Amino acid sequence: MATILIVDDDIATQMILQNTLEEQGYQVAIAEDGKTALDLAESLSPELMICDWMLPELNGLEVCQKLRSHGILSSTFFILLTAQEQIDECSSLDEFTSEYRIDELMSKPIEIDGLLARVRCGLKIAAQNKQLKQAYQQLLYSEKMLNLGQMVSGIAHEINNPVSFVTGNINHATGYAQDLMELVELYGETYPEPVAEIEERIEDIDLEFLLEDFPQLLESIKVGTDRIRHLVESLRNFYKQDDGELKTVDIHEGLADIILILQGRIKGKKGRAIEMVENYGELPQVQCYPGQLHQVFMNLLNNAIDSLDTNREQDNEFQPEIKITTTVETSEPPGEGWVTIRIYDNGNGIPESLSDRIFQPLFTTKPPHIGTGMGLSLSHKIITEVHRGTIEVKSDPETGTEFIIKIPQKQTGTD
Repeated sequence: MATILIVDDDIATQMILQNTLEEQGYQVAIAEDGKTALDLAESLSPELMICDWMLPELNGLEVCQKLRSHGILSSTFFILLTAQEQIDECSSLDEFTSEYRIDELMSKPIEIDGLLARVRCGLKIAAQNKQLKQAYQQLLYSEKMLNLGQMVSGIAHEINNPVSFVTGNINHATGYAQDLMELVELYGETYPEPVAEIEERIEDIDLEFLLEDFPQLLESIKVGTDRIRHLVESLRNFYKQDDGELKTVDIHEGLADIILILQGRIKGKKGRAIEMVENYGELPQVQCYPGQLHQVFMNLLNNAIDSLDTNREQDNEFQPEIKITTTVETSEPPGEGWVTIRIYDNGNGIPESLSDRIFQPLFTTKPPHIGTGMGLSLSHKIITEVHRGTIEVKSDPETGTEFIIKIPQKQTGTD
């Protein structure tokens, strides 16, 4: 059922419009000024708005301009009401409506049949515009992921070559060093009284410390190159374009790759790292589209870190935490069970007034130009439509937010 917002400070006009539209089965909300209208639009996301030109605080044109600059509300169909004299003063109605991005301009007093016809048409146009915008955003997101995957693949290849060279040679260097150190020790046992020049050199280089520290130094280099190699492999696994291929995978390995990729954000800039609690159960191999599923995990973890970053900046005593819990629900016959993945953070929770809207396309609580409002919407689609699962959110502003994902162990229609 469509929601229509009426914005008019004239009570008689309000009642006529409200009664007429409610008789047609529409949900109707009322605002008496422009500022209240924008606040209501933010919470209700109406498909259509009927707004008077002359209003307190913000006039109808200003309301329309602010509406168009708001991502999720920009496709709202906007009908502006005004006196016939003002319409007559417009040199070109087409230029006027185009300049202010008004969909329809209607004169008072309102002709009911004409209004209803425009409302029905407007709702169809609003729905089509919203679908087009969603499709456009999804195309942008897919193109971004494709380009990013190609770029990461190229960078990973370039990094992998020198890292492989270092990794391949560090073992030889360790063997050579061990041989040289054994030779030095043998010299010390055979010639316990070195000449003064050698004795002085031994003291200068602190030979005893060198012999003790050098193997540890080589081991640190080996650990570092192994970490780089693992990170590169994790990046390649995450951005690999295999979304169209159904695979049987280890969910925990995918989560480990993503956590490794996000280590920089998890550690933070001021040394107060997020505590990662991995409460993993004994999961079976899961049949899924790993590329898409990993995008969901990445999006939820990034959102959790965003929330915790805000708390870290505001409270020096805050101890940020993300908890990932995995469980399995077995059933008969074997292989028909469900896998549950819970991702919890103890940041500022989502207000109850917004929790029902977070999976809506283009809805975002992030500042303009930072969030597209597509991440959670696409995540919902990937889980519910692609994997036949469920995703829900439980949030409390006092305790944090938890996303609960459930997907079947095996997708139907596959061998």
